[in-house]
Amino acid sequence: MNAENSDDIEQIDSTPESVPPQSQVSPIDLLLAVGRSQSDDEVCRLVCQRAFALNPGALVAATLFDPSLRVLRPRALLGLGKLADQVAQLIGHDPMRMSAVVQDITPDELDRFASGRMELLPDGLASVLAHKVPHPVVRSLGALLGIDEVWGVGFTLHGHPYGGLMVAPRNSRRPHGAREIEGLIAFAGMVIKRLHLETAFQESEERYRTLFERSRDAVYLCDFEGRFLDANEPALELAGVPRERVQQTSFIDLLSADQWPAAIAAMAELRTAGARREPLIYRLHRADGTEVEIETMSATVYRDGRPWAIQGVARDVTLRSKAEAERVQLAKLESLGRLAGGIAHDFNNLLAVIGGHVQLAAEASQDPEIRADLAAASDACSRAAALSKQLLTFAKGGSPIKESVCLKELVAQVLDRTLAGSQVQSELVLGEPWLVHVDVGQVTQVFRNLLNNALEGMPQGGTVRIEAFNVHEGLKRFVRVDVTDTGSGIAPEHLPKVLDPYFTTKQRAAGLGLSVAHSVVLNHGGRIAVESRPGRGTTVRLTLPAAEPEACEAQRLAPQEAPSGHILIMDDEPLLRHALAKLLRSRGHSVVATCSGEEAVRAYDAAQKAGRSFDGVILDLTVPDGMGGREAALKILERDPKARMIVSSGYSDDAVLASPDKHGFLAALPKPYTTAQLERVLAGLLSRKP
Repeated sequence: MNAENSDDIEQIDSTPESVPPQSQVSPIDLLLAVGRSQSDDEVCRLVCQRAFALNPGALVAATLFDPSLRVLRPRALLGLGKLADQVAQLIGHDPMRMSAVVQDITPDELDRFASGRMELLPDGLASVLAHKVPHPVVRSLGALLGIDEVWGVGFTLHGHPYGGLMVAPRNSRRPHGAREIEGLIAFAGMVIKRLHLETAFQESEERYRTLFERSRDAVYLCDFEGRFLDANEPALELAGVPRERVQQTSFIDLLSADQWPAAIAAMAELRTAGARREPLIYRLHRADGTEVEIETMSATVYRDGRPWAIQGVARDVTLRSKAEAERVQLAKLESLGRLAGGIAHDFNNLLAVIGGHVQLAAEASQDPEIRADLAAASDACSRAAALSKQLLTFAKGGSPIKESVCLKELVAQVLDRTLAGSQVQSELVLGEPWLVHVDVGQVTQVFRNLLNNALEGMPQGGTVRIEAFNVHEGLKRFVRVDVTDTGSGIAPEHLPKVLDPYFTTKQRAAGLGLSVAHSVVLNHGGRIAVESRPGRGTTVRLTLPAAEPEACEAQRLAPQEAPSGHILIMDDEPLLRHALAKLLRSRGHSVVATCSGEEAVRAYDAAQKAGRSFDGVILDLTVPDGMGGREAALKILERDPKARMIVSSGYSDDAVLASPDKHGFLAALPKPYTTAQLERVLAGLLSRKP
């Protein structure tokens, strides 16, 4: 014996007067008492007391066996009486507080012990105590107690020996009431098994409740009609239902009528199938009137082998669904962008042809009326080009083709065109802002959108005030422009959404004006903010990057007219090629016109061999089924690293036009372009030293 597990032993006084008169208790009452027991120890105590009552004077021990530790753990011990002190003296420990470590009990012996029949244990006390108590002490102990034989009967738990009763009569005979003890032990085993199952169930219930209550996901329990039986806090929060009302609420009540058939069908499937492999998506109408999109996974809960309820786990996937919708929208916009890019390329080429020939006709005519009409046509071409660029900016977010621009002139032009014929007055407080480094077409569209919004907000007239400020932010320079109207203003609940695509509070409005402006300004490395108060108007604050001082000085000193030169042009559009060549020749340039990259490279080679190299090259970026401007430029640079080239394209959003210097070009000329733009770019090119 050892004392290491002694604290686990139930102490029972073994004096005769402390033992209740179990012999007077009816078997039924005894069984009821055992059945009402709340612990293994209580069961052992009752069994031990009954066996001792049937065998007065015997040594009786009720034990439990731990198979993992191979420890025989006494839970009740009766029969030592006044010999307890002498027994303790012999073994060196209090026998009431001991456990015996069993090392030599074989599986066969354990099986016989747990067979449910009263069996004689071989070697008596030695079979239990020999390894912890020397044999001479065991013999002395047997002689002291008058014990020669030990009988035992046990029971199993989950298929393994677990506990039983040991009876050591002092007269070396089979214990009295062996059959009753065997039945009592069998019943005790069933009670202990029930206690273990109840404990396991309670622990499982506690684990489930812990997981249920601490889960971050919404977990709920409902019947097959959708009525909630229970729900954790995230589920209550998701549904917007207070706990006191949860059992009066149905899952179906939180869905719109169009979702009822699918939900009812899913619950019917769970009743028969037991679980769903795929999650279901529902739009949940919360008690406060808001709507969320949830994803649920459900399984059937069984009781007594029958479907009892549905347990579900729900997650708020509103943001995920919104992101998916935005991804689909983005895919649509990308498709639209590709379509718009192709249309814009052809459209811009046609506008370039029309604009070029209008300019040629205007230069050839001396009639003031005709020249005025042609000027109007040229202006219409420019506006059509701006419209094409706006479509591309929205559909593809085209890279800005930046140049240093005078903001005062740009704003004044947009203001004149947009407010013409309206009842709205304008106030310009621009001062002397720095030049801004922007795409003229895109930023023009930004101001046009802002002014159109202001006009719509002041149908009875009002004032638009435009102010400009030069701003330093660290080492960077910006120009801030405030556009303020005196209109009706924007409601506070709408203000956070005004930059979102398609958001509008106006009938027959697309909701794209501010979203396009937002996209353009961000692509320029700037910022946009909107401030408004109902009834007090709106201020849109733009912050645009200023041009570097060196660029401003270079633009101020740049020649406005190009010196005459020898120019190579390449464009696959015959009408545009003809108009461009004629415009250049009318300004004193000699021109060689080609229709493909291959032909342009051959022309450049021929000019070099003839000793008359080209002073400038204008290459169309895209040539269907042929060498385009980018590849042609690389081949020309292989022959002449000092070649001065301009890239031109109807794909005005192409990255080559946004950063021509990264692709071997010195400048970009997006189509359609005016004669003034052509002359300015060409002048800058020809003024550079080779």
